[in-house]
Formats: sequence, C-alpha cells, structure tokens
Amino acid sequence: MKAEINQTSLNGVRVFLAGVSKSGPKIMSRTLNKTAEKGRTEGSKGIRKQVNLSAEYVRDRMKVNKASQNRLQASISTPKRGMLLSYYLYGVTGVSQKGNPTRGALLKYKKGFFSVANLDQPLKVKIKPKRPPQTLGPKWFILPKLKNSNLPGLAKRVNGKLKLHGPSLSQVFTDVKEDIAPSLLEYQAEQLSKQIDTVFRGY
Repeated sequence: MKAEINQTSLNGVRVFLAGVSKSGPKIMSRTLNKTAEKGRTEGSKGIRKQVNLSAEYVRDRMKVNKASQNRLQASISTPKRGMLLSYYLYGVTGVSQKGNPTRGALLKYKKGFFSVANLDQPLKVKIKPKRPPQTLGPKWFILPKLKNSNLPGLAKRVNGKLKLHGPSLSQVFTDVKEDIAPSLLEYQAEQLSKQIDTVFRGY
C-alpha cells in the first residue's frame, strides 16, 4: 500500500504556499508519514476482523517505509510468506520462554518463543474471529519445534509435502486496503491542512 505525491502535485502546493514554498517537501513528507501510520493502525484493525491474530503480531509485521523530503512516497509492507497455521490453534496451553502459561483462541504472540505443553484432541483451529473453531481431521498433527524456529507447527501431508502455512498477511491486507482507502484519503487531506498551519506558525 502506497501514499505518494507526484511532482505536479508538489508544484501546485508550492504555488499555493507562495511565501513558504521551500517548506513544501517538509509538509508533504510529514503528511505522508502520518497517513502511513494511520494506514497501519486501520489496516491492522481490518486484518483482525478477518483472521484471528493478536494486535501485536499484526503490528510487528506491518512495516511503515517512511517518506523523506527527497522521496515523497510512504508505504506499508507486509510479509508475503504464508502465516503458520499454528497461530490459529484453539484449546492450546502453551508455555512461553519465561515459563508463563499462555492459552486462548490461539497461541498468544510472545516474540516467537513457544513450547507446546498440552493439546486438546482432536486438534482445532479458529481462523475467523466471529466464527466457532473448526475441528481438524486425523491427518493433522503437531510438530513441537520447527527447524530454525522456537515455534510449533500445525501440519498435514499433502502430496508428500508438509502443509504448514495459510494465506499470507499480505494477501489478507490486499482485501483490507480497498475498505480503508477512502477514509485514508480524507485523513491525508486533514493532515496536509494541519501541516500547512504548523509551518505558518513557524514550527
């Protein structure tokens, strides 16, 4: 997701600002960065309406690439790799690296440090926040610790290969972007006005 202002738009703002035309890039970069931060917040809310993930997990994986006065473009990037299905496990008691129990509709995000202490059978997942958990078939199983990771894996074999991942955060965000775009455009216009006022005040 990108927010950007092209050279034509910048020239128009310079004419409008007249006496403070040199502050145009500063105004624009600040506006874009505020809009991108707002986009991350609203995007996280939208994602969590679709999939049962914690706010901390989503926020840590939505990276804001900030604009500068020389580069008038801000964007939000999300991982394209599929999310581990183990994040949707339901009826799980886990133990964090510090030994604290974690339980609930999914393994709570603890910076990636987990060991599975106890599992209800049959295995269940809760993917949609407002829908009941789904019971998985006997082909699904738990890998206690994935290679190069302290996370457990929820898996089954498909055509001889392990299926560990669901849709990526990037795929879910793609659906959300269209919903939040109109409100972000309004927010960007508001921020532009505020930043112009700030410059006029001599900040």
